[in-house]
Amino acid sequence: MVRLYEEADKIKYEKFVTAHKNGSFLQSSFWGQIKKEWENVILISENENGEIKGAVSLLIRRMPIPVFKVTVAYAPRGPVCDYNDYETFNELISAAKAEAKKRGACLLKFDPDKSYLDSELISAAKAHGLKIKVHGLAYENMQPICNHKINLSEFENEEDIIKKLNYKTRNQIRSGEKRGAVVVNGSEKDIPEFYEIIKETEARKNIALRNEEYYYKMLKEIPSEHLVFLLAKAEDKVIAGAIFIIYGKTVTYSYSAMANGVSKYNANYVIQHEILKEGVRRGCEIYDMGGVDGNNLSEGVAVFKKNFGGEVIRNIGELDLVMKPFEYFLFNFSIGTGRKILKLIKRKK
Repeated sequence: MVRLYEEADKIKYEKFVTAHKNGSFLQSSFWGQIKKEWENVILISENENGEIKGAVSLLIRRMPIPVFKVTVAYAPRGPVCDYNDYETFNELISAAKAEAKKRGACLLKFDPDKSYLDSELISAAKAHGLKIKVHGLAYENMQPICNHKINLSEFENEEDIIKKLNYKTRNQIRSGEKRGAVVVNGSEKDIPEFYEIIKETEARKNIALRNEEYYYKMLKEIPSEHLVFLLAKAEDKVIAGAIFIIYGKTVTYSYSAMANGVSKYNANYVIQHEILKEGVRRGCEIYDMGGVDGNNLSEGVAVFKKNFGGEVIRNIGELDLVMKPFEYFLFNFSIGTGRKILKLIKRKK
């Protein structure tokens, strides 16, 4: 049986999602509170004893496409269930489709954090008429399709980390510390200073990140046990910072920034060493360092992440259930055109 989530389900729901092998903080009860511009609908599948056997959190929003009312329903990293459990998978997809249809959605989109070689999920998707879509191997999809992940189980303890990193990375960390880079825990009062280096990073890299309010919202809505906000300081100034989310057995690298003219402190290396230690201390098994350009693993971000070990995992992509073909075409066209325009702007700059 599938029913709508209620506030009274919070503890039971979080226990299920955090413990499940296919769980993600993007399917948590708190993530929808951060995405206020989206309507959040959570569905729970239970057995006859009232135990949760599957769940899916949907974000529903009207897209900014002129003239046409195009609404999409999106389950980031969902659904949370065993994909070879046909009954539960079917219940969740059917219930999610019904909720999306009520809100006029042209499509229902899922993007589980599973390998593109996962035959179990591929079979389940095809059996339910879900189209497997990959918009590109860089950053064109709703979530990164190529993620750099590190197996934290390889480290016996936090002291073991520095020993197993390559010589260059060990040297970067140690020299940064010797030059005065110190990592501390940040709080809400540090966001203005963190946001200043966010703006410096945006200008330097020609990218667009979140507005200041978004970071306040993260610290407010994400329970403290799941959020790690680290700042690197030198000469009594914040020179770099990063936000990480720890959920279940996974640490996820969420947002980061570094001030201009402070490269000698190797602040990003020092921060990464600290979050690796935190993950090991908490018994996490995976550190998801986030997306890389799958077309070019020699680009700067990919090389930086590779320095800490691990490997690049390619996800299955987006699973689309189309409900209104014409509006679905408009949605994909507008998203695709928007990406092309952004690329042209970046080239001109």
